[in-house]
Amino acid sequence: MDSEYTQEAQDNDRKFVPIMSFECRGLTPVAFRPEAGWEISSTKGTKFEDVDMSDNEWSDYCEKLGEPVGVEAFESKFEVHRG
Repeated sequence: MDSEYTQEAQDNDRKFVPIMSFECRGLTPVAFRPEAGWEISSTKGTKFEDVDMSDNEWSDYCEKLGEPVGVEAFESKFEVHRG
């Protein structure tokens, strides 16, 4: 995730923010299910690699922040953008 999306996510806690885009020709995506392999960065820059999001949540402890960090109740939706 680049810094633009990171800042947007911080500014919009608990709201939908874009995390990826797909180019679909002749297809309509209907569902997204996160699995393993995600990389998550804390606001202090700690990187957590190979994060498993298959349960739609994740938590760990960030030494730099001195507090727990996590993703809770991950949800997704698709929005069509034509450009």
